[in-house]
Amino acid sequence: MITISKFTKELVKIKNEFIEYHIPPSRETETHDTIKEMVYYEVNRGFSNAFKEILLFILNNITENYYFKFVDKYDNIEIISPINKNHIEETFKNMFNRKMNSSVKYEKLFLESLSKKLIYPSSTMLISLSSIKGYTKTKDDLKVEIDGLIFQYKENKLHLYFIEAKNQSKHADNDAEKALEEKFNKLNLKYSFKEYKKLDNFKGKYCHLII
Repeated sequence: MITISKFTKELVKIKNEFIEYHIPPSRETETHDTIKEMVYYEVNRGFSNAFKEILLFILNNITENYYFKFVDKYDNIEIISPINKNHIEETFKNMFNRKMNSSVKYEKLFLESLSKKLIYPSSTMLISLSSIKGYTKTKDDLKVEIDGLIFQYKENKLHLYFIEAKNQSKHADNDAEKALEEKFNKLNLKYSFKEYKKLDNFKGKYCHLII
């Protein structure tokens, strides 16, 4: 897993250098901002499938009896790293322009806030804006749905953050932890560290795993 994590970090570095190379020298003009936005969009789209496969590879290798798929209509991954960490807000802003119900929007707001909390200069992050569904390998039955997931490689370790937002629950924090625990029990994930945490100003919890 460390090897794939290091590979991901280098791939993010290449992607960011590619973006920098194709953005023209800074100009305080509307045209320059438009070009910059188009470069970010096109390069991220070009790298999207590679990062999807990396994230699915990681999930498939920390559980034995399941496989995973991205299934939402906004099925994509946005790659966040030090060189474009300020792009997080713009990324989520663009996504919120799409139609979604209040529960899904709350999940994405939760994910955006956690992303901002976790990012720091020497880390590499992949953020899944799409929910991910896990199916049994033998019967192809849907067993779990992951609302949001963040992959982070830091200090030579692989960190995964699973979210469970509960904006309509009276006992949101307890319900969220129970829901996450139930998913982990089904998946029988392999990890060396697990911790549940609450995110300030949000109902629900997230779970931090170190693989």
